[in-house]
Amino acid sequence: MRMRWIRGCAVLVVLVVTLFSLAGCGTTPSVGSGVSLEIRVLGVTAYTARIQMTFANRSSATFYPMRYTGKGEECSLWSGTCATVEMSIPIDGNPLLPGEVRSVTGEVLIGNNYTRVRWIEIVIEGRLGSSWITVSSNRVYF
Repeated sequence: MRMRWIRGCAVLVVLVVTLFSLAGCGTTPSVGSGVSLEIRVLGVTAYTARIQMTFANRSSATFYPMRYTGKGEECSLWSGTCATVEMSIPIDGNPLLPGEVRSVTGEVLIGNNYTRVRWIEIVIEGRLGSSWITVSSNRVYF
């Protein structure tokens, strides 16, 4: 009877340890994930901006970008009111290998005869190993 009780406790301890070790799978790690995104403005005209985006993966796992969101503040030239809007930004969706740094240069529309974008930033959601992470860029102003 005593051996059955000890064996039952041992099985329970193994199950608890297994559950606690699996509890971290699929969660979002802290900011120090090792994946970064930086934006630099290379040039600005009345209607477009040429930007350079530098992706870096300093972790030991491959980063798989899944969803991109470009956000910016757009202001009306006539009324002066501003609002945060989502925008389309062309980004390469290929996986980023461990230790890889990749730069992409592109042009984004920042104005027309009615509105002007004041700033943009990019947020990328993706998988790093078995975890889902969110990587935010710096905010650049025009």
